[in-house]
Amino acid sequence: MVSLFAMGVHRSDRLIQVKRIATLLRQPGGITMTRLVSILREPRDLVSDDLETMRDFLGYAIRWDPATGTYGLGPEPEAGEQAAKGCDLALLYRAIALEEFLYVTFTTESGELRHVHALPGNIHKRQGKFRLKLREHNGAWQQVELESIQTVTEAFGLNK
Repeated sequence: MVSLFAMGVHRSDRLIQVKRIATLLRQPGGITMTRLVSILREPRDLVSDDLETMRDFLGYAIRWDPATGTYGLGPEPEAGEQAAKGCDLALLYRAIALEEFLYVTFTTESGELRHVHALPGNIHKRQGKFRLKLREHNGAWQQVELESIQTVTEAFGLNK
C-alpha cells in the first residue's frame, strides 16, 4: 500500500488532524476557512491541502457552500458503498463564470486518464463535439471533449 506522503500529498513530517477537522466540519451551518485556520493553528494553505486530501484520498464528502462561505461534511456513504463520483458540470460552469481553478480528470484521445489543476475556458462546439479549453498553472493549454471528463472537483483554498 502506498502512503499519502509517498504520493506527494503532504510533507512527510506532517500528519493530518483528520478526526478534529471532520468534527469541525460537522458543526451546524459548517465552518469558514478563517475559523478552521484559527482553531487548527495551521497556515491556510496547509488546511486547504488537508481538506483536499481528506476529500480526494480519504473519501470524506467535504463541501464548500459559496452562499455562506463555509465548509461542511456531507452525508457519508453506507458501509461497503463507494463514495459517489461523477462529473459535476454545474461546478465546471461556475468555475468558468468565476474564473476559478479546479481539478479536472479526463480521458485523453490515447485512452490515458489525466488529472490536472486548471482554469477552464469557454466551451465551444467543433466537429459536432463540445470541447473545453483548459489552462494549467504552467501555462500549457489543452482542448478536452466534454464527454471525456470523468470528474470535476473544487480546488479548495486556491480560489477562495
